[in-house]
Amino acid sequence: MAPSDNSLSGHKIVDEFLKSPLQVFSMGAAIEIGLIRLYLDADSYSLDGLSERLDIDGKGLRDLVEILSAYDMFAIRNGKSIATSRCKEVLKFYDLLKWKVWYMHHIYADMMNAKGLILSDFDIRESKIIDLWDYSKEPSSLEWVTFMRTLTKYDAPYLIDAVDFSQYKDILEIGGNAGELALQIAREYPDSRITIVDMDTVCKVGERYISSFPQKNQITFQGKDMFNDELDGKKDIVILKSVLHDHSESKVRVLLKRSYDCLKKGGKILIYELEKINLTDRTAIEDNLMYITFWGCFKVPGYYQGLLEEIGFQDFRTQKIEENGFFILTARR
Repeated sequence: MAPSDNSLSGHKIVDEFLKSPLQVFSMGAAIEIGLIRLYLDADSYSLDGLSERLDIDGKGLRDLVEILSAYDMFAIRNGKSIATSRCKEVLKFYDLLKWKVWYMHHIYADMMNAKGLILSDFDIRESKIIDLWDYSKEPSSLEWVTFMRTLTKYDAPYLIDAVDFSQYKDILEIGGNAGELALQIAREYPDSRITIVDMDTVCKVGERYISSFPQKNQITFQGKDMFNDELDGKKDIVILKSVLHDHSESKVRVLLKRSYDCLKKGGKILIYELEKINLTDRTAIEDNLMYITFWGCFKVPGYYQGLLEEIGFQDFRTQKIEENGFFILTARR
């Protein structure tokens, strides 16, 4: 199932350029110096011209271009660096490429502790990337919000294609980050009203982001502690996207019970999460290397269904999205 927004389909090509440390570090260097952005404006440049434009030593720059040519990003002919067809395709998703490269630099630092990462009792606090979502630290926390918003930009269309949100006018998204999913729902369903609950720092970023879109009046941010502060009730649906895997089972139970309490009778909960990765499948491992820190955290849909049943939810439905590895689990209060 390809996303309905055709401009976002084909984004998986980004991952083809991130399969090895050398690819990630070379691409990161090319993004940092501005080399990649140049090819958004033109298909080819002379190597001497690139050196002048970027004010970088010619030999070092040529070495970088040659490395990237080995991965079919560029072709070098007659003293020119020419964007390949694959380069042109991946540049359609420059924002996703940029932020995945940024994150993979941090992941490779974590992989130095690979044994700890893979063990099922790995404590996320041992991860080197945990500082990225420490919202008392800027700019790293703001970068994390933007990174997550960018991932959601490409994961949200699959969800919106799979679920008819026209029946849900009053929506609560717990842990909604900067509002990308809410924005896409609002764009498709102009009668919807969406409330996002997240940390106050995150909500302020989200308010600035959403303010430039016509759908801004459909979306409200509430800076709250999702575990302890009072949440609005009588909702048609509560959405939890990529939230539950971050937390212990006891905290997941709290969020699910709070979701139940926020729903009107007959209202739905919707969980949208990356499914537990099959670690016997080499392709699955390589495709999900970016998530190695969370390999031990992801669950199968049945895990969450069991917890929902204990709370009193019923009428369960699970859909799996093969293209991005997520599942959608819905249940009714």
